[in-house]
Amino acid sequence: MRFPQGKVAELRFELNSGGKKDKHFTAKKIALKKIVANMTMSNNDMVALFPDIVGCMNIPSLEIKKMCFLFLVNYARMRPDVSVKAIPVLQHVSASTYSLPSSATSLVSLQLCPSPACAC
Repeated sequence: MRFPQGKVAELRFELNSGGKKDKHFTAKKIALKKIVANMTMSNNDMVALFPDIVGCMNIPSLEIKKMCFLFLVNYARMRPDVSVKAIPVLQHVSASTYSLPSSATSLVSLQLCPSPACAC
């Protein structure tokens, strides 16, 4: 089932809103919750938001990182070309203070590799 492009654009706008005044990233958290809900409950196609989600990985919030990891694992097989670009971000995130355990990062990196012969 294809999701109307208007809704994806609306979620992208919400994800990129907030600005400097939103110090606790509340707008991004709400947008990510909507994206994950659409992705899991409605089986809607949110893969167009892949680059935007990868961009959120550098936000210093464990709650945001968990939702981003869930998205990445779910859509990595569908977009291997974009998935490979997420690996440097994941490696940077695994070294940060607000990271998930390195085993989770390794698991996601394995999911993102397009083939078993990948030298990521």
